[in-house]
Amino acid sequence: MQFSRGKTLVCGPRKLADPLNCSYFNRIYPNQLVLVPIIYKPIRQKMEKLTYKKKVMEQAIRYQEAIVADFRNRIQELREGEQQTQDQLYEYDQQGQEDESAIVINRIADELNFVIAELDFLKQMKTATNLFEEVTLGAIVKTDKMTFFPSVSIENFEVDGENVFGVSRKAPIYKEMVGKKKGDSFSMNGRTYTILDLY
Repeated sequence: MQFSRGKTLVCGPRKLADPLNCSYFNRIYPNQLVLVPIIYKPIRQKMEKLTYKKKVMEQAIRYQEAIVADFRNRIQELREGEQQTQDQLYEYDQQGQEDESAIVINRIADELNFVIAELDFLKQMKTATNLFEEVTLGAIVKTDKMTFFPSVSIENFEVDGENVFGVSRKAPIYKEMVGKKKGDSFSMNGRTYTILDLY
């Protein structure tokens, strides 16, 4: 962490020149004056953005893990239901029921394999400690309409009360936004998005 050279704040009950720097020390030493180094505003903003990116990545992983768990539960329930049905059916009905259940289970299993692969890709992304100047995988893209997180297709999830939209690297909208910078615009399905911030 970098601090300004030789500059400090006097933190105490009556001297709050910079609450962001002083708030912690005022909680720990409520009746004392404490000298606190001043953190440059650009450095503070970088720290805040990195903290937010870490939260986005952690929440995205949790969301994707929940989807994986849901698919596994559905497959388990279908298999259990299939077994109960087989016990109740006559032999001439059993083969058709087995075929139908197998088709459904195989289809869900394919979807499960896809979301597992997406989860693995998400966990391998080393972007939470990097700030980007153009749209790429792992960037936070704040536009005038919504916030995007190019990564995997997890759609909407919430971070600090804000909706974030996960975009797959294979999605058409990602192809429209990739490489764009702060202030640039891109369009999709007749809607134009202007990038207000990017990191």
